[in-house]
Amino acid sequence: MNKHMKLSILVLLVGLLVFPIEQCEAQNSLSWNENRKLTWNDFKARAHGGEPEDVALTTYQIGYSYKIMGSRIEVDVYCHFIKNQSWVKPEGRNDYVLLHEQKHFDLAEIYARKLKAAFREYAKNGMSRRYVERDMERIYNEIWDECSEMQERYDHQTRHGLNKKQQAEWNEKIKEALIQN
Repeated sequence: MNKHMKLSILVLLVGLLVFPIEQCEAQNSLSWNENRKLTWNDFKARAHGGEPEDVALTTYQIGYSYKIMGSRIEVDVYCHFIKNQSWVKPEGRNDYVLLHEQKHFDLAEIYARKLKAAFREYAKNGMSRRYVERDMERIYNEIWDECSEMQERYDHQTRHGLNKKQQAEWNEKIKEALIQN
């Protein structure tokens, strides 16, 4: 599992679970919001582990809940930043590193949107009530794996943000993907 991610699946068979942004902030997580960027105050964990060159870690959660109503399914997909598992070392506390970490969170949101689209497609093409949990878990795992690979590619190509040219290119790619998805 990529060190920048924490896998979590939340499946509720009885009702939708919705986290208002204010409620998430009061707790330990922060919902992705285009008008609310990460700040260093959101990184609550004490820096630990990783490679010596690692100066920050963003932990996020992509999850879903669903409710079946007759032959219809309602799905809620979310992307949360996990405050008490995200950290920064003192030498990494600058705007450039914060932007790199924000892009990890933005990438997670892109894949949360892809997950929502995949679930919508699944529901549109007819679902089997008998296999809905299994099917949704399979879809989730496929999208999660894609997200993990993209996060790794992002860190590899930018060298964890050290390659400023690649970082600038990724910033644009991520910005465009957020607009398109």
